[in-house]
Amino acid sequence: MLAGLGLAYASETITYHYDARGRLIQVEASGTVNNGVMANYSYDKADNRTNVKVNGASGS
Repeated sequence: MLAGLGLAYASETITYHYDARGRLIQVEASGTVNNGVMANYSYDKADNRTNVKVNGASGS
């Protein structure tokens, strides 16, 4: 018998946002794992992804 065994469960929701041209512009994470992490994507005139900025990452 495993008395006192505590199990921790992580849950996470990833939300993807697209612009009117169908390009990925933002990814948001919420939940117990990466809560508040957000990535924003930029594009040039030829629709090439040129930059990603990540906010809320702990770095640990």
